[in-house]
Amino acid sequence: MKKLYALFLFISIGAVSANAATKVVKHTIKKGETLYTVAHKHHSTIEEVRKLNGITNGEILKIGRVVKVPTNTYFPKKKQKIAKSKIKSKVAKTVKHKIKIVKAVKKHKKS
Repeated sequence: MKKLYALFLFISIGAVSANAATKVVKHTIKKGETLYTVAHKHHSTIEEVRKLNGITNGEILKIGRVVKVPTNTYFPKKKQKIAKSKIKSKVAKTVKHKIKIVKAVKKHKKS
């Protein structure tokens, strides 16, 4: 019985801490927006937005409606890693380009 109680307590704490880490923002629907675009903008999924707002499948979103959107629930760190790797590759390209220029100038001075 103690093991079962400990397991239940452990699972409950894990679920609460996972939900506590999720931030929710309010978003006002603008012309041309869909649940997909809103969810994608905030790194969430359509299903999470539907559950949080009680939106049924096929329900039409009206312009001006305010919906709650959970943020960074769908691969939250993936975008950050991509951004860092892009910066590193730009720096590497710039350095390589400058090295080529310096080598060309040195070669030209020797001639």
